[in-house]
Order: sequence, then C-alpha cells, then structure tokens
Amino acid sequence: MDWNVHALEQLVAMRLEEARAQSAHASLVASLRPRRLDALAVLGLGLIKLGRFVQRRGGVRRRAARTPALRMLGRRRV
Repeated sequence: MDWNVHALEQLVAMRLEEARAQSAHASLVASLRPRRLDALAVLGLGLIKLGRFVQRRGGVRRRAARTPALRMLGRRRV
C-alpha cells in the first residue's frame, strides 16, 4: 500500500496544529486558576512566621540557648 506523501504531510500538520491549540488552551486555563500551596510549603511558611514572631518578642535568650552546647564542649570558648 503506497501512501501519498502530500496527504500524509497535511494530516501531520493538522494534528500538530490541534495539539498546539489544546496545549495553549490548557496553559491558559491553568494560568487562570489560583495557585495551590502544598503542605510542605505551608509548613515552611508557618515556621518562618513563627521564627520572626519569636525574634520580635525576644523569646529566645542567646546565653541560655548556648549554655548546653558549651557544657558539651567542656566550657571552651567557641
């Protein structure tokens, strides 16, 4: 069975055009949807906000936070 090369080229061009149109439509629809954040991103942002909150209030004392580490080192200056 012999294929007509011109007809085959036209068929391929039509299918490529349809695929490109579907892709453009899908990307347009995806850009209109609001972005969803996954659970790890939400957790990370929450931890960042918590850290900034604690820093603003002065909730962590540097001297008290470093003493256990210094005891482990034998009270050497770091």
